[in-house]
Amino acid sequence: MNEQIPVPGRRREPASGPHGELGVAVDVDEREDHVLVKVHGVIDFWSAGPLQEQVNWALQGRRPHLVFDLQEVTFVDSTGLGLLVSVHRRAETGGGWLHLARPSPQLRRVLEATNLDRFFHLYADVGSATGDA
Repeated sequence: MNEQIPVPGRRREPASGPHGELGVAVDVDEREDHVLVKVHGVIDFWSAGPLQEQVNWALQGRRPHLVFDLQEVTFVDSTGLGLLVSVHRRAETGGGWLHLARPSPQLRRVLEATNLDRFFHLYADVGSATGDA
């Protein structure tokens, strides 16, 4: 079994399958002015808890500036949408923001169908979401 060596500023949720037992894997990369959270797999009832734990870890002791890279998200249910709304509100309450980068086609359709595309800040790429473009 290959063991990942911890790198300062980076953290990956352990996975036993392609996207872990719960269908999700999360990479957290602390940058100087924001935290990049790359999500792989499914954001649903079963995976929302582990994803929330990663976000809580990422937000400890800092102003909440988050970018979620969602290109590799294959499915989001209502629990997943609720999680995204909750993180967005928590970030804004703390004086920060949540930007959603590269939402998958399925997620974009769900956001449009629920009018949440008007609620979130959506970006075509990570550079635009972070202001590095």
